[in-house]
Amino acid sequence: MSRESLAVTGSTGQVGSEVVRCRPDTIQLTARLDEDWTQLLTQLDSASPRRIINCAAYTQVDQAESEPQRATLINAQAPEQMARWCLENSASLVHFSTDYVFAGTQQKPYQEHDQTCPSNRYGESKLAGEIAIQQAGAASVIFRTSWVIGKHGHNFIKTILRLGCERNHIRVVADQWGRPTSADLLAEAALAVQIDPDGPPQLMHLTDSGAPTTWFELACYTLNRAHDYGYPGIDASAVEAVPTSAYPTAARRPLNSLLDCSRFDQVVGLNRLPWRHTLDGVIAHYAQNW
Repeated sequence: MSRESLAVTGSTGQVGSEVVRCRPDTIQLTARLDEDWTQLLTQLDSASPRRIINCAAYTQVDQAESEPQRATLINAQAPEQMARWCLENSASLVHFSTDYVFAGTQQKPYQEHDQTCPSNRYGESKLAGEIAIQQAGAASVIFRTSWVIGKHGHNFIKTILRLGCERNHIRVVADQWGRPTSADLLAEAALAVQIDPDGPPQLMHLTDSGAPTTWFELACYTLNRAHDYGYPGIDASAVEAVPTSAYPTAARRPLNSLLDCSRFDQVVGLNRLPWRHTLDGVIAHYAQNW
């Protein structure tokens, strides 16, 4: 991508912080997306970016069951406002969605055209955001992704490392399948993707490469690698594999979160490294900063 002016929301989160690291001249939009869009639109008018990368999102999956309106404000209505601003100001929008727009019941990886059917309020809010952006008609790309892992913000790896120091035993679900995604990769894709100003909105799936895995396998891998780096806490032998039925949550999770990324490989072509490479880097970062 040329050095066009760039603005980012959610600049302190997993993906937003990597966008800023890659592009230090990025304009950081600070408006709260669940309160007053006037501030957001004022900041956009003042900055006049040529591309917005929307990394802000409501991601508390279980809490969304009791806060569906707030989830929809942040995940659907605010992105729609950004898309409308882009349409009116000849700018483009990059937005991130989720594997949770699918029911997770099919046996093969999901492609972009597969039927959506969210099984929780979080997924519904993210799907509403996709539809709103597409209907707005702005030049845009939506990346559906899953299991995001980065060096900043909150994620599963950081949680497992914390629990490994606090507990003698951890129970982790072993029948939900997917692939982690590097926050670095998402930031690089958001900066590199070419967006046709006169073309239709684009939709692509993007995760790391590597064999399908489960949350249980990720937990075991994390604790084993953490010990290699001298991180304290329990080892993988203290992790118990349990089915989803034995770990009830407010929101239902898809059992199959696998996304087919062939369209991204054809259109964008960035190298998608194996998820173990991502985890090694993130775990080493946390161990060094323990």
